[in-house]
Amino acid sequence: MSQLAIGRNFEPKAKFAKKLGMLSQESCDSILNLHGFRNTAYHQGQRHEAILHSIAVFYFINACDVLLNYSPRLWSWSSNDKLSHRARKYIGKEAGFGNHKERFQSAFNRLRDVALSMKEDLVGDLHGDMSETIDLVDRAIDFLLTNGKQKATRDGVVIDCKAWQFAATDEGKEFMKLESKFDVITAPGEFDRWLLWFRTSLTEKVMTKKRILVLLFLLAVPSFTIAQKSSSNWAAANASWQSFYTAFRAAVNKRDRAAMLRMMPADFYDGGGGGSASEWLRFLDENVKNGSWRDLQKSVAQGTVINRSWSSKGIPTRVTKDNGYYFEFRKDKKWYFAGVVGD
Repeated sequence: MSQLAIGRNFEPKAKFAKKLGMLSQESCDSILNLHGFRNTAYHQGQRHEAILHSIAVFYFINACDVLLNYSPRLWSWSSNDKLSHRARKYIGKEAGFGNHKERFQSAFNRLRDVALSMKEDLVGDLHGDMSETIDLVDRAIDFLLTNGKQKATRDGVVIDCKAWQFAATDEGKEFMKLESKFDVITAPGEFDRWLLWFRTSLTEKVMTKKRILVLLFLLAVPSFTIAQKSSSNWAAANASWQSFYTAFRAAVNKRDRAAMLRMMPADFYDGGGGGSASEWLRFLDENVKNGSWRDLQKSVAQGTVINRSWSSKGIPTRVTKDNGYYFEFRKDKKWYFAGVVGD
């Protein structure tokens, strides 16, 4: 577990902190559950940002708790850096050797007290977020029910949306082989017939009123936007992808920072450090001896695949095959190197 904890994924870090006694089981479970909310808001902008303040305060308090429980075998610190006034108000006056532990704990106790004094309503924000999501799904169902080409029921709309999403998954393909006459979908029109069969089968064999209510609850956060995804948007994304990626690979191989910046959005995500696109490129230059540019070139050379989970939020998204970097087709109908996959 310790090796996983030093990797790029977030979950092993929280679990390892819990194993070491630096986090309680309740705090660890809460952090992991809330991480999904944080990702949809921070990475993709698919969730309202009001909840980010409460989550940030909650994370900060728990980070202080982790560091207060941190107890290395040896305390040592040395640097020529000059402490900022902002840091000094928590750390205090510089002193000599011998009291690093006390000053460390004093600093994070003060930071924790400040965080506790900030106004946040995590439970209320979660409740509000779920209420907004349910209202959004309800309005989307009403829209499809009212404006669809064929008459349908609310149950039928939900089934139809889930059939489209499920059919493209590995589970859907396996279900197709086991339960239907369709073995491999290749000929024109077969996919439509498969969807029609699946919707009918789902209606007859699976869906009940009670299960639909449960399904609506489970669908509330991640998946209903699949019904609203524009096929023309995907057509434009696919049409322009190859030319974009060819130009991007050439810029990466040449280390052409100016060309790369033109392909990176203002909200480029650097993996969690909070740096801008230009700062991330500067980081590559500073770590070139450690293989930073080489690793990027190797990742890009492997090609990309569609990230169906992220794309289901309405933004066509591709990731490198090593899951290191991602690209988004934005509202201005252009592809961008959007960031590092991160946690």
